[in-house]
Amino acid sequence: MFATLLAVVLAGFSSCGSSKEEDVISGTGDIPSYDGYKYSELTISQQKEKLQDDADSFLSEIQDLKTNKGIDLLSEFSRLLEINSPKISKVSLRSASDILKISDMYGIYTWNKSKKDWDYLASTKELAFNFPVDNQEGKIVVSGKDSGVTFALDDEDYLSEYPEDYDYGYVDIPKEVSASLYLDATLVGSVQGKTNVSGTNKIPSLSEVSFVLDNYTLTANMTKGNPNVANFSLKKGSKILIEATGNLSGNVDDAMSDESSIGNGNMVIKILENKLAFAGTVDFEKYFKALNEADEKWDVDYEQGGYELADENFTKAEVKAFNDYYNLFLVSLEDQTKIATLKQKAKEVSYGWGYYYWDAIAMLKFNDSTEVEAEVFFSEGFDFILNKWKEFINGFE
Repeated sequence: MFATLLAVVLAGFSSCGSSKEEDVISGTGDIPSYDGYKYSELTISQQKEKLQDDADSFLSEIQDLKTNKGIDLLSEFSRLLEINSPKISKVSLRSASDILKISDMYGIYTWNKSKKDWDYLASTKELAFNFPVDNQEGKIVVSGKDSGVTFALDDEDYLSEYPEDYDYGYVDIPKEVSASLYLDATLVGSVQGKTNVSGTNKIPSLSEVSFVLDNYTLTANMTKGNPNVANFSLKKGSKILIEATGNLSGNVDDAMSDESSIGNGNMVIKILENKLAFAGTVDFEKYFKALNEADEKWDVDYEQGGYELADENFTKAEVKAFNDYYNLFLVSLEDQTKIATLKQKAKEVSYGWGYYYWDAIAMLKFNDSTEVEAEVFFSEGFDFILNKWKEFINGFE
């Protein structure tokens, strides 16, 4: 699972960290880039062994999640929802022009074991769920403040033309939301969130959320501006397990209708403080411009050579744009070395019955210029840690 996490994050746009040797680091603003790091001299096999060790260290840190009271409560709540979800009457049977507000969901729902359903009691103050958790009483209480600013769930013209597709068409973006988790009246978890909405496209100028489960704390925030900045962290006590920060130039409101209005971006994702980092920068403006140019040629290619040629040409253009304007890599902060650079390769892939399509394949480029498909790299040689992750996950069942 940790190996899969590495593969997934590498497939996105990312970057990371800080270092004592600033002369090998180039960066944007307060976010350093590790492009100046030299490639590690470890072999591919040795890199896998080291990644397994890092994954094992991460797993050791979170072993106590299996006895986390907040997770026990949420797991049981999820199980009961699968048996029967509460019928929130104010949310259903609405029209597409209606606005769904958090206050519409208020009510107190208590699990009825004999009926295997939720009993309802009206409330104008909160949304609450009462249910048993082993031999204890569990309770989740949610409340919030409506902002009066709405967000359309779909294109407003579509909402007007096809209202039958929706029970409601608009959502009020909550100004504040809070949730508290209790076991026998003892607080075991909490969620706090707030937004500040501005701009014609209703993207919040500020969004913040914090989620606490016993000694684990997850926080995230995003500020719209120049640049747009996002931060994320997962801590166990005071120890940072995962930390990320990133910025993005350009007008994110305009990006709702025009992707090319996004400028440059870079991001830092740090795992176990100073062990591993995903690092990189992206020139989104040039990347989307190249994709749009390739898309414009699609019809011409289709007329000249059919779908297969058009598919091949577009995929190769997509790969070239990625390799030209994405600069992503995995680094070891401990060793201050670059493990691998993320690239793409156009490849003809079979989907059976003698049919093929072209796809952009994620590749990892190592110190000797060897390129290995990321999916192959992370699917082989990680049996030891994958088995430990399976044991860990099975511990929740």
